[in-house]
Amino acid sequence: MGRFNLLDEPWISVIIDESGKTKEVSLKKLFQESHLFLDLAGDTKIQDFAIMRILLAVLHTVFSRFNADGEEYGYFQLDERFKPLEDINEEDLDNYIEDLYETWQNLWENKKFPKIICEYLEKWNDRFYLFDGMYPFMQVRKEHVSNVINIEKSKKSKKDTGMTMCRTINRLISESKHKIAIFSPKIDIDKNKLKYSEFVRWLITFQQYSESGEKNVFSKGDTSCGWLMEIGGYYFKSDNLFKTLLINFMIIHHIEQYNKRIQKPCWEYDIEEILNFYVKKNTLNFRIDNLASLYTSWSRAIYNEIDFECFETTDQFLWCIKLNNIKNHGKQLEVMTAWENKKNMPIKLDYSKSIWRSFGVVTSYENLSVFNNRNIIEPAIVHWINKISRVMKEKNEKLNIILCSVGVDYRLDASKSITNEIFDYLNIDNYVFIDTQNNGWIIRINEVIEKTKKIIKKGYESYILDICEIRNIYQNSDTDKRRYINKKTEELYFKIDLSFRRWISSIKYDDFKEQKTSEWLAKLYSIVKDEAENIIKNGTMRDYIGIENEGSNINIVTIFNKFMYFLNNELIYKEDKSGGD
Repeated sequence: MGRFNLLDEPWISVIIDESGKTKEVSLKKLFQESHLFLDLAGDTKIQDFAIMRILLAVLHTVFSRFNADGEEYGYFQLDERFKPLEDINEEDLDNYIEDLYETWQNLWENKKFPKIICEYLEKWNDRFYLFDGMYPFMQVRKEHVSNVINIEKSKKSKKDTGMTMCRTINRLISESKHKIAIFSPKIDIDKNKLKYSEFVRWLITFQQYSESGEKNVFSKGDTSCGWLMEIGGYYFKSDNLFKTLLINFMIIHHIEQYNKRIQKPCWEYDIEEILNFYVKKNTLNFRIDNLASLYTSWSRAIYNEIDFECFETTDQFLWCIKLNNIKNHGKQLEVMTAWENKKNMPIKLDYSKSIWRSFGVVTSYENLSVFNNRNIIEPAIVHWINKISRVMKEKNEKLNIILCSVGVDYRLDASKSITNEIFDYLNIDNYVFIDTQNNGWIIRINEVIEKTKKIIKKGYESYILDICEIRNIYQNSDTDKRRYINKKTEELYFKIDLSFRRWISSIKYDDFKEQKTSEWLAKLYSIVKDEAENIIKNGTMRDYIGIENEGSNINIVTIFNKFMYFLNNELIYKEDKSGGD
């Protein structure tokens, strides 16, 4: 008998008002009232991202089969559970794509989701039980893991092979047998206890962000961590949860062949079909060739044997077996990450860098010759935002957007243990964000960012290197010297970070570009000059006497003057008083 059904039981945490008050809602409730909620409010941002993709999988599934009025498109037959019996015919594809986009537009104009979503979910009600003898949500049954793990023998011998404690999947603790969490939000006796709602959220997150520590595998092969572990995720936020979901709901894929595929999330398959794909690479039934299946992908076969009645009051653990990774299936399909063009690899986020320093990675250009040395493919979701924003601009409709990045940093060893979670965001006017033509705002902002990086990389780093030479800092260790230089440059980036964010968020589409650019460069000049001056304020006699270098004397005065000469040459910027661009 199934217990704790995700359609009806509250488990998704959402923000309900401007004061930040939260509450938990069921899956059906979320879609019924998403226009009333401000945002997801899970335990961490990576958890919100994983859950958002589950919600998007529902949208992709439903609206690939029904329009905004809940009517079938008629391009394929549906069975009694609204499941398509065939793919789209090639001759119908163009009309189908037009209908999909019309559906998206109608959903946006309706400002809330239609009843067809809950009607669809009810058809698959039996697949959304957290505890179930047949179809536990995103889990397997005991017989599926018993060939790899002898559970009873492991328990008797008190070995934890294949066992993952809930304190491990709970990213607020992240504690394993060999790694104790010092600053845990729970006392030791409660670390392995989760409420039903918490467990669902962390279960979904674990499937997407699992590390590589488990040793049990079904068969030798290319096993790995969760799909989201190795990508830098990008998405957009807006005024409420309905808008946020819809602007990230890329109903038309940028690669045409994927629009032919029927959207099929994991709950529409038998567990055996899923395992056949991940274990045996048998793609006859289950396939990851659509966003719904990618967003609901698995990295582990998870078995939970604890009874529902005592689940919240006893220590919880899972039996986990690693599955084969899906990197070859997700490469072209994924729309929420940037790619290295030559390597065809997703670009990870850098924990030490603010999102604006990678602005060029996530923005597109109409005039690619301006940045013809780019070896990146920006996230496809960016093109989608550009498409819908242009339509809204034509209708004179304002769309508030916030560009968000989310991901993890992990050890570069076999375990791939997560060391940091990464989340950042950037407020930017959506009309500015879509101004991608030659001499548009996107080109101009990226030029300003590159100029800022040049000031720090070419000028300030050279200045710090000269300081090291004069003060004899780490002369016997190039590694320590480089670490020191990086530390000082990151301190400078930190000091300009807030000012740059304020500047970019203040840009309006009709602002004069030269005037706005000069505004930032003047601010940058002031911050960098002050930081350079601060370094020499406490100069010693040795600093002023200096050292011999290639036949000449250098000291803190001469290197400061050299740096200011560089700074003045780079940041002299004439304000355009005519008011034009």
